[in-house]
Amino acid sequence: MHDLKSQIQSKLHHPMPVTVLETVDSTNRYLKETLEQSECTQQAVLAKTQTAGCGRSGKSFFSPADKGLYLSLFCPMKSYEDTVALTVKTSVAAAVAIETVCKKQVQIKWVNDLYYGSKKVCGILTQAVTNRANHFVGVIIGIGINLFETALPPEIADTAGALNAEKNCVAALAAAVIDNTMDFTQTDSAEDWYTYYTEHSMVLGQDITYFQNGIPHRAKAIGIDRQGGLMIQTPDGNELTLTSGEVSLRLTD
Repeated sequence: MHDLKSQIQSKLHHPMPVTVLETVDSTNRYLKETLEQSECTQQAVLAKTQTAGCGRSGKSFFSPADKGLYLSLFCPMKSYEDTVALTVKTSVAAAVAIETVCKKQVQIKWVNDLYYGSKKVCGILTQAVTNRANHFVGVIIGIGINLFETALPPEIADTAGALNAEKNCVAALAAAVIDNTMDFTQTDSAEDWYTYYTEHSMVLGQDITYFQNGIPHRAKAIGIDRQGGLMIQTPDGNELTLTSGEVSLRLTD
């Protein structure tokens, strides 16, 4: 555990405290509780396994021991950034880290799921953090990456996969994800992430089904705006921009 912590910290270009846990219910919850009891400074928490990992929309994130990178990072911010833009930036940060360290090419499913082949290998969750005076102070970003093959629960067996990465990649990948995320969250320039995101999107140009208030709608994905919104064209020719707060998204069969 100490060796992994030291290895990560030695590789970071953005030095910060790093906590490595054997097991925890959720790295996001652990970090949130830590911030409530201490100064809100940039820091990261990793766990070898999570017993109740947090996914989007209240879903859990399957986190078996020693099979993935389960990381939460606190990024101090002066003002609340649009959730879509932040999660889009983080997806690029993780994708670039995977490409650099693991030598694997992944695609991005809007907003921020990463796919290797036809299987999801990475999920990202962002949570705003306020201080005791209820003032916004930053964001916790939770990133789960499936690194190695394992038996999966039936409910995700058809959709989840793994990168089949090298066994010794965890420290380098964690450091790269942290550094890339800090780089992207500290810039207002869309050009730093926009080209990569659009070139690695698996939905642009595709016929899709999006779900709004539980109701399915058909459309074509035609672009990504500079805030990370998905631009679509409906069957009647209208053009709309979707945000993560409004919809979930599935490719049309």
